[in-house]
Amino acid sequence: MQHNPYNELPDNSFWKKGVEQSDPHELKGIHTAKWRIKKNDVVVTMGSCFAQHIANWMRNKNLNVPFYDSTENIHSPSFAANYGNVYTVKQALQLVNEVIGNRQSSEPAWQADAGFIDPLRPNVFIKPFSTVEDLLESRALHLKNLKKAFSELDVFIFTLGLTETWQINACKTVLPTAPGILGGDYKTDNYSFVNYTYNEVLQDLEDLHEAIRLLRKNKPFRSLLTVSPVPLTATADNRHILVSSTYSKAVLRAVAGDFASKHNQSDYFPSFEIINNPAAASTHFENNYRTIKKSSVNTVMGIFANSCLDETPVTLNNTENSVQDIDCEDALLDAFVPSKPTRESYNKKIFFFGDSHLSSVKRWVQSKVPDEKFHYIPHQWLKTNDGSGLLHSKFQKFEFKPQYHDKIQDIVIHTPETVVLVGECLFGDGIIRHHGKLKAGFLGCKGADITPQMPFVDKVEDSLVRFYKKEVRRKINFVKNLESQSDYKHIKWMCAPDIPYKSAVFRFGKEFVESGSYQIHKEAYYQAFLLVNKGLQRTEFIFHDWSSLCDKSGFTLDKYRASESNWDIHCNPDYYAGAIKQLGL
Repeated sequence: MQHNPYNELPDNSFWKKGVEQSDPHELKGIHTAKWRIKKNDVVVTMGSCFAQHIANWMRNKNLNVPFYDSTENIHSPSFAANYGNVYTVKQALQLVNEVIGNRQSSEPAWQADAGFIDPLRPNVFIKPFSTVEDLLESRALHLKNLKKAFSELDVFIFTLGLTETWQINACKTVLPTAPGILGGDYKTDNYSFVNYTYNEVLQDLEDLHEAIRLLRKNKPFRSLLTVSPVPLTATADNRHILVSSTYSKAVLRAVAGDFASKHNQSDYFPSFEIINNPAAASTHFENNYRTIKKSSVNTVMGIFANSCLDETPVTLNNTENSVQDIDCEDALLDAFVPSKPTRESYNKKIFFFGDSHLSSVKRWVQSKVPDEKFHYIPHQWLKTNDGSGLLHSKFQKFEFKPQYHDKIQDIVIHTPETVVLVGECLFGDGIIRHHGKLKAGFLGCKGADITPQMPFVDKVEDSLVRFYKKEVRRKINFVKNLESQSDYKHIKWMCAPDIPYKSAVFRFGKEFVESGSYQIHKEAYYQAFLLVNKGLQRTEFIFHDWSSLCDKSGFTLDKYRASESNWDIHCNPDYYAGAIKQLGL
């Protein structure tokens, strides 16, 4: 074979091996970092909505991503401060200049139905400000907090989102959203549409870094640039949305890459490429081909951790399941005795796929059906429990981590008929997990240290229902994808149980448990479920008989506790008798 410049190149230099034959959830060698983020580096994130995922993921992994701003009246503490989504480089530049004191907007407040909103932060706060003075006071504090954030940061992670924007003509202030959508009153003389070119975005990025250096008095810092893989929602340009979205992302990708190539202190991370990889066949997106699945965010962040972090977080799970991960291993280990399934068992038509609650379900079913006519698949034991990856194989191929091969063998479902999802944080402990991580207990632990705090409530407020809607919608979207991408005739989802009363008292305290607040949270969650549970064809939800299984607090009666451990959230097999009867298997 004649020598040519491609002879010695690695596999990832070729489309066939780097893309066609690669695992779209790993993509080894897709990024070689110029430098790595150390555990103690102060990280500040900013950018489009995708950047929120980065901040939340890093905080969940106990990385140093401080929140510098007030938590009063905000939807969530995303990013480093309450600036909300920053879609364009120009918007980021004007914000830093405002912190320095070099600019201000000619429209500091917009009238709203119940008060006033900040035009530059229209979706950050739950309720409008009562007066303009209150709004301005909040913004002044915000800018002060942001100055501290930029002064202390070591690494600035900035996600470039859009080239299209709207500006106030009088002062050229760029807005995060068009006037008239979340507030304000659109008048053609007052506002204009802008679509930035490559040269304009590149210059803004140079100016942004220079402004940050000025604020920091030339103290060095590093920046990591990404491009949001989320397409445009709409375009104000006179062309098809697909063309506008492609233009915007092409400009931003070229700018980010060229800027990083020019500056040693800056690097580019390919989140855009990972999500839009053709080998993933659009499985990283929800059904609208725009919203990125949580499991796919975890895919991106897993690659990010391996290539960009100096020390991979101990709690890292590169492929968390799209319906939620569970923390309890012992319950599953006890339920799965060593076995060597035969190939004939692969053709069984019914299987249970679930989290740690699967253990008690398995015990109850096996006590009634000794011949083990079902498959049982604990998702924590899978090599990859990434939802999009499993759907890519039509939810029929399951490969387990080597350490569990003495308990369970790899499974291929040849004739899929019925799948029963067990738990997976729908209702039950999933309600609690929506407020934060529900950690496994250990000897000497304190309940509050391993449990997220839930607010005391005395009635179902619309804001509480909205709080739960986002999480419930994600679960409904998952099962919609399961319907559309798999061949199962029947999909049944058995809700997670509420944690036992004694565990609830240990974790939350008796005052909260006896207040009845949890019962209100359950009702709000159920209302959210009713609002988003639409469009399913083959899915049936199996609810537990809460009236007989729970007391007035909403938590499970202690007679259904799985163990005597104060922190154990699990229920014993008897708890599931009614639900399993509903399955009609």
